[in-house]
Amino acid sequence: MNRLILGIETSSDFGGVALADEGGVVAEELTRRRLNHSEELVKLISSALKGLRSGLDDLQGVAVSIGPGSFTGLRVGLAAAKGLCLSKGLPLLGIPSLDALASMCPESSLPVHAIIDAKRGEVYWSSYRYESGMQTRTGEYIAVTPQGLVERISEETMLIGSGVDVYRDFIVENRKGLAKFVTPNPQSPLPSVIAVLGLQRLKANQIEEIESLEPIYIRPSDAEIKEKNG
Repeated sequence: MNRLILGIETSSDFGGVALADEGGVVAEELTRRRLNHSEELVKLISSALKGLRSGLDDLQGVAVSIGPGSFTGLRVGLAAAKGLCLSKGLPLLGIPSLDALASMCPESSLPVHAIIDAKRGEVYWSSYRYESGMQTRTGEYIAVTPQGLVERISEETMLIGSGVDVYRDFIVENRKGLAKFVTPNPQSPLPSVIAVLGLQRLKANQIEEIESLEPIYIRPSDAEIKEKNG
């Protein structure tokens, strides 16, 4: 068996883990609840490896979603990934959630906007174009209002992500004819996508510094805002 890349996705309400090698995705364990505790994540990793009769020694790297997304989920996933890499001497591959989401869009000549519901009347957003066999980011990672989102749609554009379902009516009302939607629309990145993108980054030697890698939060958490406001 080829050595494996472990993909960890904890940025959304539906997380999980996956394993991939040179031949593609070989295992995936999904959960319908948010992964807020490392114990749940460890069980999923163990189950995925056990199903292949493999162990941690068969891994060649760990890829993890780094946000934006659930603050608690991101911390849990990144802590688990860092701990595994440090204990086993493995390379760490950080995968931005919006990049992973955009990569799930079918190949198209149209620009792609990946949008994740950020709550509080905003979405996390970035833009992409399909170039050289992959979705290449053309925008920053930002949080915008629905109005700010539609103002960024100036041509026919594919939209993908949880923000689509939340604000679809508003988008259609303001950008009818320009806004195109991926069907079915994935709410969040799949762990298998995180693993595959991780393998690509490993081949390109895009390896993270374990100690310094932090999640992409974009904005403060509700707890931080509450503390700041007293």
